[in-house]
Amino acid sequence: QVCPRAPLLIELAVFFLGLCLFEPDLQYGHTHWVVAGASIAAALRVWQVCPQRQHVSAWTRDGWLSAAVLDELAISTGGAHGALAEQVALCEEEMLELWLARAQGRPGCIWAPFYPALVEKFAGRLWCGGSGVLLTAVVAQEALQHARQECEARERR
Repeated sequence: QVCPRAPLLIELAVFFLGLCLFEPDLQYGHTHWVVAGASIAAALRVWQVCPQRQHVSAWTRDGWLSAAVLDELAISTGGAHGALAEQVALCEEEMLELWLARAQGRPGCIWAPFYPALVEKFAGRLWCGGSGVLLTAVVAQEALQHARQECEARERR
């Protein structure tokens, strides 16, 4: 079964990989497998908060696609599924925090002047139905809030 929005999800994941270039601690503070998994998780998270997501309601973050990604990462790295899921979730939250900071124009990143070029590169390819471009501070804030709520829920268990 192929997701009708797979190209959009891939573009979002590549956007997050590009965003990692702005923060060496994020880029090199995790294994490449975790960064790749977190990029996919962040793309799924953004799709989850997109107002037009009902077109692919079966493709939620808790659906089989995210589980398949974690399974693939666990096989590829030889890591434990639970520990790997935690690492990916942490890296994803760091990516979303970085995205929000760049989208809001906060200072503190030497590479910040190059962020608009990254957005411009992807803006034409990343549309969410009638709601427009996904790469806004509003979407970043909502995605980060979603990630934090999920993390808090995991910690309470």
